[in-house]
Amino acid sequence: MVTAVIRLALGLAKGATGLSNRNRRYQNAFNKLLDNVRLAHSIISSVVERNGGMSSDLSDALRQLDRKLHEINYFVQKEAKKGLVIRIIMYEMVLVTIKELQENLKQSLDTFMLLSILSFQQNVADMQTRNDGETLLPRTRSGGTDMPIGEFGKQYFVNKNVVDKLSGLGYDTAGSLRFATIQNLREDGFEWGEVNLLKDAVDKWAPK
Repeated sequence: MVTAVIRLALGLAKGATGLSNRNRRYQNAFNKLLDNVRLAHSIISSVVERNGGMSSDLSDALRQLDRKLHEINYFVQKEAKKGLVIRIIMYEMVLVTIKELQENLKQSLDTFMLLSILSFQQNVADMQTRNDGETLLPRTRSGGTDMPIGEFGKQYFVNKNVVDKLSGLGYDTAGSLRFATIQNLREDGFEWGEVNLLKDAVDKWAPK
């Protein structure tokens, strides 16, 4: 749909090239409409790629945006069938219609963009909530051979700074790491890189 609108609008804009000033205004109007349709195409592609799934509100906004693009498509197709003389006679009405289509498309785009931002933020928040309750070792797996935290660090390549942090927080053995949550570690000052390092080490320590 978007590609078809772009192709038709571009053809109409090019078709007016080199004609009178009146038709240059007609050309410029279609060029602006074309820019808005291209913007819609870029935004839709970006949102779908970034968000993956869509909430019901975002899907409704996308359907509304699609309806606006269909209206533009219908208008552009109708204009494409008109002869040059008819276009010259009716160009003032056409300019008004193009302006209305641009404003309607902009409103739909603004709504779609706002809802896409809210949807993305909700996805991030949901992911963060899942991560906060996540333990270093999934609860469905049992731990490996227990050992002092220092020995664990040496055997599974956890650097001394991280080992010292763990020891200072009371994690004296490898077994005590089984129940450490991502949220607690983050609140205790561990960086994401350190958390991921510990997850990798605990994963290697625990039997598959």
